[in-house]
Amino acid sequence: AARERVVGPRAARLPRQGRRGLDRSEVADVAGDERGAYVLGESGNGNGTLDVVLLATGAEVWVSLDAAKVLAGEGVAVRVVSMPCWELFEAQPASYRDEVIPPDVEARLSVEAGVAQGWERWVGGAGDSLSIEHYGASAPGATVLAEFGYTPDNVAARARALLEEGSDNHHSCLLRNFAQCLSRRAGNCFRQFEELNVLGLAEILRPEKLL
Repeated sequence: AARERVVGPRAARLPRQGRRGLDRSEVADVAGDERGAYVLGESGNGNGTLDVVLLATGAEVWVSLDAAKVLAGEGVAVRVVSMPCWELFEAQPASYRDEVIPPDVEARLSVEAGVAQGWERWVGGAGDSLSIEHYGASAPGATVLAEFGYTPDNVAARARALLEEGSDNHHSCLLRNFAQCLSRRAGNCFRQFEELNVLGLAEILRPEKLL
């Protein structure tokens, strides 16, 4: 996709971690990356519904695929979306974006060894992000990633927590994501969380009043 792009910047970024190859007989064809994001794999629960979506990029795609196997073994219908480029995905028709990330599936978890900023657009108000919001760790790569929760078991646990929260804790999810935005001084995130008005908190927590 980067090679064929004629408008805007182009880059191909490779992970430092040694990763096994993907068996394309088990997951979707790599051609899907030309659209910025695509359904890499999916495990159903037998009734045709989808419970949770894992959004991953880079080396975290492998972790998410393994987490999906853990969840599938528990009867959870899980989809893994490989999302190498937000901008390309955003440029796709809304129908394609909704096909990849169904709007009615609110349990969405992004998995990236980086900051969560930007992912709120795709995980939505009731979703969550497995991210790293600080510096300073030094250890072998596998050790650091495991310490920060980038393991199949922890990703599965985070996804499971979203399912357990459900709609009853929708507002707590909004508050959590809103607080993350404030901690990054991302005032423009406010419009993402205007739903907080139903709690009478939006005006109190308006970023320009707190920063």
